[in-house]
Amino acid sequence: MLADKGRKWLLDAIHNKKKLNDYEERVQKLEKEAESFRKRQTSFEAGIEHEINKKISESRRNIERMYGERFDEIQKEIKSEEGRRKKSKEKQVRKRIDETNESLIIANRGLDEQLNSLSEKHKVSVKSNSRLYFTLLTPKGAKECAIAGAIVFGLTALVLLLLRFLIPDNVQWIFFILFSAVYALIYIIKSNYVTTNMRYLEESRQIYDKMQNNERIMAANAEKVRNDPREGIYDLKSFDERLAELRKLLENQLLEKDAKLHEFEAKTAKEMEANIREHYAEEVRNGIKQVEEKAKELDETRKNRNRLRDFVRQNYDDQLPEDLRSIECLTDLAEKIEHGDAGNVEEARVQYYAGE
Repeated sequence: MLADKGRKWLLDAIHNKKKLNDYEERVQKLEKEAESFRKRQTSFEAGIEHEINKKISESRRNIERMYGERFDEIQKEIKSEEGRRKKSKEKQVRKRIDETNESLIIANRGLDEQLNSLSEKHKVSVKSNSRLYFTLLTPKGAKECAIAGAIVFGLTALVLLLLRFLIPDNVQWIFFILFSAVYALIYIIKSNYVTTNMRYLEESRQIYDKMQNNERIMAANAEKVRNDPREGIYDLKSFDERLAELRKLLENQLLEKDAKLHEFEAKTAKEMEANIREHYAEEVRNGIKQVEEKAKELDETRKNRNRLRDFVRQNYDDQLPEDLRSIECLTDLAEKIEHGDAGNVEEARVQYYAGE
């Protein structure tokens, strides 16, 4: 009778421990399922948020792109109108400069004709009205003397360098003599030309100086006209009116864009978000329901496991040494009682420790 009672107690312990193990496995499985459900729901809701942000961003970019194209067109037209205005002003400035310098231009034409008549009168072989011509033949003032000297010195230095580096040493003296002779010949020809045409050079120089003085006056007049800040004297009203109109249009477009974006953020974007959320509302609710149901199932399973764990601890584990609480050990003890090797649990435990 005692053997049957002890064996039944051990079998009950084995049954409840196996049941507890089943609960543990069930809890672990439900925890993984619950976590999977939560992740899937979180991912699904994140996908909805991404879709909302994407569609709102696309709509916002479309508004900005639409107005950006308008801005580009208006700014391009403003730039084009400014270019036409600038060309018109430059044309009128040149006309004003020509009008201001008209008498000096006519005077220089007359002086140029005098130079031609003077060269024909004196029958000069070489004639010119350039500064270099007069600087080399009849230098006047420290500046022109310095220029003439620098030209002569530079040419001389260049020839000497060529003699030094390009001509063999044994024949350098020959080329130096030839250069000196050519230089002397040029100087004689120049001096003879100046002496022969001295009167022509003096008179033509006077005419040339007058022309140069007129040129300086005309340059000063042109600079004065260009720096004149008065734009009202030019016919630019039509350009200014058109530019003002375009700039006002651009300003209105900017204000319209700001109002459109404000309306979009305050109303349209919220409506888009509400429509998308409404579209997925049932799926979200179902997903949340599945998560909650799985969490509830997990909670119930944990409670049942905990109750059974307390029951096993109080009714079985507390009455057995720690090393005999496993299902394998309990099965071994039950088999000893069943086979008649032990009459009760205590005897079976003693035999287990004895290794019998």
